[in-house]
Amino acid sequence: MDSTEIKRSLWEKMIWNNCVNDDDKEARGTEATPNESTVWWYKIELAMQFALVILMALPGATSFGLAWLLLFVFMRAWTVRSTRQDHTEEMNHIIYEPHHQMQVLLFSIPWDAGIAWVLAHAVVYIGNLY
Repeated sequence: MDSTEIKRSLWEKMIWNNCVNDDDKEARGTEATPNESTVWWYKIELAMQFALVILMALPGATSFGLAWLLLFVFMRAWTVRSTRQDHTEEMNHIIYEPHHQMQVLLFSIPWDAGIAWVLAHAVVYIGNLY
């Protein structure tokens, strides 16, 4: 097994664990596949985690605004991805229908912003320790 196959299998396992609904896993087994939008949000989530780690590891003062922005985007991606993952493949369309899960996604924006604001203080504090 070469390195590209290892990376591909690791990526597929991460997608399986974080983007496929548990009911789909039980009903379809290995044939269960996540919605493309769920995987896209998961990629955004991972990119923001990686960017935050780099931001905290850089020497010097950590920017509160940048930390908040990265955390806010991460929180939104996590909220959308986890909401989409909670629905089976057949029910994933309900998220974008009015008066259903879309309200949860819209009304969670202030919560995501507030949580990101609090977490950004911690990130800046930890990032400025050295």
